[in-house]
Amino acid sequence: MQAAIGATFVALNFSYWCMALLSRKLCWNYGSIFDVTPLEKENCAAESYTLCLRAVIRASGSFEWLPASNAAPNSEGWDRWSAEAFQNKDDPEWDATAAMERLVLDKLPRL
Repeated sequence: MQAAIGATFVALNFSYWCMALLSRKLCWNYGSIFDVTPLEKENCAAESYTLCLRAVIRASGSFEWLPASNAAPNSEGWDRWSAEAFQNKDDPEWDATAAMERLVLDKLPRL
């Protein structure tokens, strides 16, 4: 029994070492599993983090990832902002910074 457990340990350890020698292209090739299409490069060297979040919402076409990724604070104001950013994702005239100030910053308590 001990010999079988020892042999299994040696075999697994050997396979881990062999996997470490493989190229990263073989291990991290998600193109064969998922549809990986490059997005249009949008200039996210923006003036603020809010504009970058808006650019990612526009590029991804969704905002459900925002609370799970902790990219924005988990608050009612940011939830409203992300929903509004999604609704206006195709509107180039929508001001993300003004909406953030209206929905998030105005709701904060004044010190």
